[in-house]
Amino acid sequence: MLLNLFSKKKLRVVFFGTPEFAVPSLFASAKIFDLVGVVTQPDRPRGRGHKVLPCEVKVEAQKLGLPAFSPESLRKDSDELTKFKKFLSTTKIDLFVVLAYGNLLPDWVLQAPRLGAVNLHGSLLPRWRGAAPIQRALEAGDHSTGVSLQKMVQKLDAGDVLLEQRMLIGALENAEELSQKLSLLSAQVLTEYFTKVFQKSLDGMAQDESLVTYAAKITKEEALWSPTWGALETHNRVRGFYLWPQVKATLSSGEIVALTKTGLNATYNGKALAPGEIVLSDGRVYLGTARVDATSEPVLEVIEIKPANRGSLSAWDYFQNHAARDTLTLK
Repeated sequence: MLLNLFSKKKLRVVFFGTPEFAVPSLFASAKIFDLVGVVTQPDRPRGRGHKVLPCEVKVEAQKLGLPAFSPESLRKDSDELTKFKKFLSTTKIDLFVVLAYGNLLPDWVLQAPRLGAVNLHGSLLPRWRGAAPIQRALEAGDHSTGVSLQKMVQKLDAGDVLLEQRMLIGALENAEELSQKLSLLSAQVLTEYFTKVFQKSLDGMAQDESLVTYAAKITKEEALWSPTWGALETHNRVRGFYLWPQVKATLSSGEIVALTKTGLNATYNGKALAPGEIVLSDGRVYLGTARVDATSEPVLEVIEIKPANRGSLSAWDYFQNHAARDTLTLK
């Protein structure tokens, strides 16, 4: 018999997740499962005052009246881990559901529930296994992405895919906008599988190892603008690194700015721009980049920037107060 929302034998589930991205799937889990607990990252300093506060998933779990455990590690002994182990030893659990938790699950954790663990991943596996699938998809200029529900194994994001759903990526869409959509899509995929597909076991499709790509963790150094970048490369990194660390460049005046929104303008008909050269024309700001393909690559338009210690603002408004020939140089 298919599991449904009204079943008297809902799966008993523990949810692993930390950031706001995981909250919709936490709420979905509370509806379709007998949700018995939550595991998150520890409370950490947050906001301008650096006050130690719980993460978004823990806050919502406490509102739902769920026990929440926040061990620093699942591999090193601690009082919090001891509490979680005791909870596991005294509570019948069918399944772990994991999304953006932030720690690797050791084998003893994966084997604790009757059915093991499933993970919601923000890409169409096997493309973009790893820590930063959303950012890397944007950086690479992918036209589509999605959410994969996979059965967890010890190898990173390598488990059988149980269900996936594809979505298109907008040409100007940045990491924040795409993350919001994938957050909601994750909850939909979880609900779809466990209300319409799942029966008594987790049967999925093995991933094609020949198609694997890895989404390595983003570094600050990757986001330092270089005059060797082409227009498309710059545009895609601005989109992918929008939340952190943002593409940073230094004006010839010495001021550091972040490029927070760009576009690719194929209709620009002004003079050829040297890499780093800024030109203001008809209410638009253009930045010279390396010409990867001088016959077809569009010119980069800078739409918004973020000066140090300020919010994002119109690039046109900002650069009207600077010399039109101001240049960007690598920090």
